[in-house]
Amino acid sequence: MVYNLLSNAFKFTPDHGKISLALSANDTEVRITVKDNGKGIEEKHLEQIFKRFYEVENVVRPQLKSSGIGLAISRQLIQLHKGEITVESQPGKGTLFTIILPGGNQHLEKSQIAESTVPHPDSTLLIVEDDHELRRYLCDIFAPGYRVLEAENGLAGLDTARNSMPDLIVSDIMMEGMDGVEMTAHLKEDIHTSHIPIILLTARTSLTHKIEGLKTGADDYLTKPFHPEELRLRVKNLLVSRQELRERFGKVIKLEPGEVTVTSADEQFLRKALAVVETHIENSDFDIDQFAEELAVSRALLFSKLKSLTDQTPNNFIKSLRLKRAAQILRDHSHINISELAWQVGFKDPKYFSKCFVQEYHLTPTEFMSRRHPAV
Repeated sequence: MVYNLLSNAFKFTPDHGKISLALSANDTEVRITVKDNGKGIEEKHLEQIFKRFYEVENVVRPQLKSSGIGLAISRQLIQLHKGEITVESQPGKGTLFTIILPGGNQHLEKSQIAESTVPHPDSTLLIVEDDHELRRYLCDIFAPGYRVLEAENGLAGLDTARNSMPDLIVSDIMMEGMDGVEMTAHLKEDIHTSHIPIILLTARTSLTHKIEGLKTGADDYLTKPFHPEELRLRVKNLLVSRQELRERFGKVIKLEPGEVTVTSADEQFLRKALAVVETHIENSDFDIDQFAEELAVSRALLFSKLKSLTDQTPNNFIKSLRLKRAAQILRDHSHINISELAWQVGFKDPKYFSKCFVQEYHLTPTEFMSRRHPAV
């Protein structure tokens, strides 16, 4: 809150001006004031400046762009703490902001007081935004439930994504240097990062610009101004849908075109992975090193890609396909030797094959076959 008020004061106060920060406290409240002798704010703007994305023209330092959310965030935080913020200003003479916060925490509900320890979040988000205030705002939206990384532009976002492999990226489109669209294109073309969902944010509402963003492979698109809860829900829903997609891929042996909703690079990777395993389905010596070699990727990348796309490790991916092929054979044949079937799908030990089959289908191979081909 104080950072925001000081930042605004520096933006709207000319060189050699004066800015003061004062704090006082008593038994019941804390009072913080930020005062400057800058250009001041016209009365018609005073009721509007706390609204989200409302901007006042900066004639003092026009090169410093404002996101229009700093004061809105500050007031939200102050109200959460049961406090208030007021502003007094005279054009040409300066501005005074006053924050009053109640002392102690008796005014808060127990559920509003953070615990001393915070559990480690399951998901990692990357926020890419070149406006510092907006980037901090976006980070604050997700900080309670996610591990949040941040990057100040598209190039830094590209580097962070490749090094940290976040679960999802939220990025602005309009940024200096590499913008969000170009960054998305690079990430979606790279097999290492093509699986990462990306939500693009922009103030541009033109359908052409929206299509431009989606053509790069972006998974969602949100225009500013946006409601923080809507963004949170979009992130949550996208992560849930990706998990459901992984689970669905993990249960099927063939990927029909209608089932594939990931990027073409991921689709190609999955199809090639399936083809490699099917080629070696009978080879019990087929291992992870050979699997990675034939896909022309490292063991680490093979693990991360399969885990992100199918929620399976390479070993489980191979085993799952072997068992599905066994189930196909059992469906097509009314009589088959189970030991021969195990060897046919790459299991050296028939007992281990039967154990794995029961874990997958909750039936022994013989029971599965008899249910598919009941005796007449």
